[in-house]
Amino acid sequence: MLAAAKVDRGDQISECRELATVKTEVGCGENHKAYRAIKACNLDFEAAVMERKLQLQELEEIRIEAYESSRTYKEKSKIIHDKGIMRKQFHMGDKVLLFKAKFKFKHGKLRTMWDGPYLVTKVYPFGIVELIDEKSGQSLKVNGHLLKLYHEHFHPS
Repeated sequence: MLAAAKVDRGDQISECRELATVKTEVGCGENHKAYRAIKACNLDFEAAVMERKLQLQELEEIRIEAYESSRTYKEKSKIIHDKGIMRKQFHMGDKVLLFKAKFKFKHGKLRTMWDGPYLVTKVYPFGIVELIDEKSGQSLKVNGHLLKLYHEHFHPS
């Protein structure tokens, strides 16, 4: 239907050009010729309105489809990203290492970034872990993101 409407519209435009250039009978003024040309071009105003409405509806459908596509892409990429994240779960009695989060100049190549081992005494909700230093007996609460499990008998070969 749209293709037929476009062809008819093209025919109307060519007719309008012909009417504008054709000389009318003697006695017709210039205003009358212009009026006839404009009237001939605007004969199918309702069809032009319908065509414009269809174009706007099609544009809206394309926008909604792009929005849905973007949303599904974000969901899939989030699932893939979350698969790669290892969840840390600590239990009472685990030995852990604490990340040294303090910035120091000239850290050195062979200096470790981890402190410990510490003993886990209590695990709170939302990732807070209570630790006790085995050497000094000092107790502290830290964020679970700063910890990693300590493997006591691990010897790399």
